[in-house]
Amino acid sequence: MARSMESVDADLSRLFDWPLFELEDDIRPALVRSLKRGKNSVIATLVGRDGPSPRPVGSQFVVSQDETFSGYISGGCIESNLAVMARE
Repeated sequence: MARSMESVDADLSRLFDWPLFELEDDIRPALVRSLKRGKNSVIATLVGRDGPSPRPVGSQFVVSQDETFSGYISGGCIESNLAVMARE
């Protein structure tokens, strides 16, 4: 029996100290959903890099006021910090 993605994410988030984000290149659907709910959002865009990077310049990550996330700009290690900064 195949497991749902939510079930897999729940298991993985118990193993790691940071939240898992939707691994999507296109943040627009999540941004539209947030705006339809009347929530503000912050968009982070990777504008440069120094050395190797898992994501190309132009990659985006969105954090909504209700603390939903979408996209990724790194391998997953700085999205948590961005989410904290977005709340400030």
